Amino acid sequence: MCNFLRYHGICRILSICVISCLTISPPAAQAEVAFEKLDGSLKIFVDGQPFAEYVWNDPITTRPYFKDVRALGGEVQLTRNHPPAATDIQDHATFHPGIWWGFGDVGGNDYWRLKARVVGAEFISEPEGGTAAGHFSVRHKCLVGGDDDVFCEQICRYHVLQRPAGILLVSECTLLREQGDFWLGDQEEMGLAFRVASPLAVVSDKGGRILSSDGGTDLRQMRTQPSDWCDYSGPISGRYGGMMLMNNPDNFRKPWWHAVATGLLVANPLGESELSGHGKKQQNVMVKAGEPFTLKYGILVHLHANAEAFDPAAAYTDYLEVLPTLEEKRVPKKVSQTDLPQVPDGFQVSVFAQEPIVYKPTSMCFDSQGRLYVGQGPQYPENYEDSPTDSVFVYIDSDQDGIADDAREFAKGFNSVQGLAWKGNDLYVANAPELTIVRDLDGDDQADEYVVVYTDLG
Repeated sequence: MCNFLRYHGICRILSICVISCLTISPPAAQAEVAFEKLDGSLKIFVDGQPFAEYVWNDPITTRPYFKDVRALGGEVQLTRNHPPAATDIQDHATFHPGIWWGFGDVGGNDYWRLKARVVGAEFISEPEGGTAAGHFSVRHKCLVGGDDDVFCEQICRYHVLQRPAGILLVSECTLLREQGDFWLGDQEEMGLAFRVASPLAVVSDKGGRILSSDGGTDLRQMRTQPSDWCDYSGPISGRYGGMMLMNNPDNFRKPWWHAVATGLLVANPLGESELSGHGKKQQNVMVKAGEPFTLKYGILVHLHANAEAFDPAAAYTDYLEVLPTLEEKRVPKKVSQTDLPQVPDGFQVSVFAQEPIVYKPTSMCFDSQGRLYVGQGPQYPENYEDSPTDSVFVYIDSDQDGIADDAREFAKGFNSVQGLAWKGNDLYVANAPELTIVRDLDGDDQADEYVVVYTDLG
């Protein structure tokens, strides 16, 4: 589905805990995550106390962001005040609100420096709280320059989780444009970012530091060497806390780190020449029309008795272990019986799979186990022979409740999937002008063999 080679098209509480033997101990109690939806913002609570506020349609900071991010208990704030207080470090007052997705060059539009706006908030998945976990998904519109024309969609999915080491914000951002290809620019302000509270900033000389997964604290080295995570933390309010930004291995490459002594940290996999030290070669990444480009990271908000009580390597392992459990259940929209096809008595019609895990379906079939396979054409109806992006996905109902909750890419690299049919262990894919047999030789739900058996399909 995705080929992230350069220049090719791009195609998914805080409690103060004691850590013994450099491992993370289970939390003493499970806190409730809750949401309060307001006009233009969403307040997030953990254990009845404020954790953060998600804001959109701000007329000054014109992209969505989390502000006033706090540790469990709501007493210790770990992001800079927004707007900055008189006692805060004052630089970039409107650019650095707390936690945000920011992109300085999306097809020439600069959303980082607020020269173009990201507006609206269509909730794909309404905020849903629960014990130690909550989530929501929202679609924003990225506008062109200073006007109201839509350039692309920005779809964000968030999970708020109580974990042994702190509150974990799992963040996913997808950029999607149907009208044409676009470039993601090679510059240092591209990715997921946060601005720590001023006492934690390195320049405050109060003990704050940035530590990478390689063990380094040199900011210049972080810019030039990709790594799994960076932790920005230090003494605060008589304890030790901060925020840790972590890479998801699903991303097309590890990020470089735009790490700044005044409190900014950005996970940026796109600033190849800008951050890597290779010189200004402008290694832009191209995204084909209709193909989603997705980045995924986690931010751990942590607070402990002292620095020795926090093990960032163990926290990263915990983050990786929790990721497979976060496949958000796609609940079908409510429809009336009159909206469904009418069938004879004894039969019924129900929704098994739908958007967003189904995207631009072109064909479907079932295997001998009754599993659904769907051909998806991101470029349809305009297919490009030099960038075959169509794929075949298999949909899994892991909990047997009649609703697909997992979509796995089974086969990829097709130009225009027009038909699917199983015969034994062979999946026939009509991909004009070719007919291809696809085989999964090791049973891992990923095709291992592609055999073209006919080359004159209309």
